[in-house]
Amino acid sequence: MKTVRYLLILFILGLNLTSCLMTESTRTMNIEIMKPGIFTFPENVQSVAIINRDVNENDSVPFVHFTGTKLVSDVLIKHSSLSDNCVDALADFLKEKKYFGEVKNLRDSLIYFTSSGKDTVNPKDFFNQIHADLCIILNNCDFAIGDYSNMVENDASLSWTLALKDDSLSYLYEQKDTLIFEDNDFQLVPSHKKVNNVLNNSSVYLGKSFGTKIIPTWLKVERIYYKSNNPEMLKAEKFAMNNEWLKAAGIWNKQTQNKNEKIVAKASFNMALACEMEGKINAAIDWLVQSYSVLKAGGKAVHKENCQHYINVLALRKKELERLDKQVRIQ
Repeated sequence: MKTVRYLLILFILGLNLTSCLMTESTRTMNIEIMKPGIFTFPENVQSVAIINRDVNENDSVPFVHFTGTKLVSDVLIKHSSLSDNCVDALADFLKEKKYFGEVKNLRDSLIYFTSSGKDTVNPKDFFNQIHADLCIILNNCDFAIGDYSNMVENDASLSWTLALKDDSLSYLYEQKDTLIFEDNDFQLVPSHKKVNNVLNNSSVYLGKSFGTKIIPTWLKVERIYYKSNNPEMLKAEKFAMNNEWLKAAGIWNKQTQNKNEKIVAKASFNMALACEMEGKINAAIDWLVQSYSVLKAGGKAVHKENCQHYINVLALRKKELERLDKQVRIQ
């Protein structure tokens, strides 16, 4: 009877070990994918003008922020400089990406918002003055700074308007973000300039970040994959790390016929990643379904979550690719 009990215990431990081996074999990989912009512009939109219209703040008003629990006023921080940083960073980003034929940074040229001494401007007159097909306007940017012992937190809120020359409607985009800066970010910055450094870096980052919302942009994202000590699986992993996805897929595809179900499940999951990198989203989803169905035990619950999560990611990716088809321009 004791022998049976011991065998039962060993069997249970073996199941737990198998489960751990499967669930602990996932790794993350950074890959680059093209993300679509929020807006889809007609092909004839070739020129863009950027204007800073942030008139909600006055440079004569001190910038107020928290240092610990103390409220501090700083007259040296100029709000106009921060909003200019935002539009400058956006303009530089769009010029670098060359999505539009011409990018004009008009900064705070508010003269374009008046016409013949009137408080309102006719849209047609406005676009005739700026000589652009698209106008991007920074309406306001607000920063709420908390300077704590080991970090600085910046709760940022920006408002942008996009107007097209041949469109009677304009589009408002509210950009909100919380940026965290740690001690390591200030090693070469004097303590009295720390908040100013955070504000300048934040304004530049937020301007560039808004650029990624406007046009298709290559961005780094994380994907999980399954690692294995199987020699062939290790070869495939090296190919994947070098972005040689077809070579990796060739090996993973063969391993989906392996007699070991865990190898099959891992290889099938990884095939989904290779298919995504080749733009074959439907095939990727099919591989994930196969990956889940082939695993009978040993971490099946966690593996199911991994498969389901990736299927959800791919469903969104499929919609992104449909939008990219309408947004990508041949240079």
